[in-house]
Amino acid sequence: MQIIKLDSEKAAPPTGHGNYSLAMTIKPGSVGMLDRQNANKMLGLTAEEISKNCRLEYDALANYKDGDAEALSFYTQQTGSLRFATSLDTVGFYPTLACQQLKPPVSGIVIAQDNLYKIGLNNVTCTPPLDKRTGTVTLVFRYVGDGKGECLFQ
Repeated sequence: MQIIKLDSEKAAPPTGHGNYSLAMTIKPGSVGMLDRQNANKMLGLTAEEISKNCRLEYDALANYKDGDAEALSFYTQQTGSLRFATSLDTVGFYPTLACQQLKPPVSGIVIAQDNLYKIGLNNVTCTPPLDKRTGTVTLVFRYVGDGKGECLFQ
């Protein structure tokens, strides 16, 4: 088992450049059966402890056709935006299960930050339709558990 300690969580302000914009909204998600099994294996938490003491957090990575990429973190906030100058290729979401430190971790790589233990879950890639790769783009995302998500481009 490995515990990685991080400083307090602070979301970076939106960055980017260009005439196009991507506004992202995170809808409340859910933890799947495999996610709960991982949390049990790594943190020793029961399904009830996970429901009461854990929350989902996300990092998002917008990938552009020219090879550039920009990241945005969603800890306790549900919205964020980026500006970009070229065509949007994909947006990857990297969910993390953040749980109160109820007991010492059991196995795996666990991040300790503030009073939370965090474990990575399976990522989800959202690919915009061709008509939503430039201009003003809105993406509404919801994690539905076990590495699956709903991506709604508007």
